Amino acid sequence: SVFLTGSGASPEGDRPFVDRMNLNTKKTERLWRSEAPYYEFAVEMIDAGSLKVLSRRETTTEPPNYYLRDLASGDLKAVTTFAHPTPQLRGVQKELIRYKREDGVDLTATLYLPPKHTVGDGPLPMLMWAYPQERESGRAGHRLAVSLRTHQFALATALAHARLCGARPSLDAHNRGG
Repeated sequence: SVFLTGSGASPEGDRPFVDRMNLNTKKTERLWRSEAPYYEFAVEMIDAGSLKVLSRRETTTEPPNYYLRDLASGDLKAVTTFAHPTPQLRGVQKELIRYKREDGVDLTATLYLPPKHTVGDGPLPMLMWAYPQERESGRAGHRLAVSLRTHQFALATALAHARLCGARPSLDAHNRGG
């Protein structure tokens, strides 16, 4: 037998999995699949005989940590207990949005909103980076640049983190094309 892993793309988001394939019959057996509200994937097969893997698991509110998962019994044992890396951002809301670029190309983006923000709270300042700019066709622009990981922990970039902490990073170099 060989073991197969994959991202498990689905309409609900990525659901990584581990399969076992019998090399004689070419039949596969699903041993495990990540389920909501977690995003979890196998990092390394620890013991193929006892079906133990090292996995990385997270939720929208829990940071990634590593676990020893027994694929046969379903038992899960924490290996690490990493704390929230940016507790001041706890509760940030993450949302996938779809929009049309000026030239008609359909794109997607991830919108991060402050905790407990509602539409009634009014507009907020926003920084938007459309990646990649070189998308020249509607067909290319419609594909998601990143997979849908709906149950993944939200991490902020250094620029967004600096802005949320009160810093005022300069965007002048970017605006000049530098």
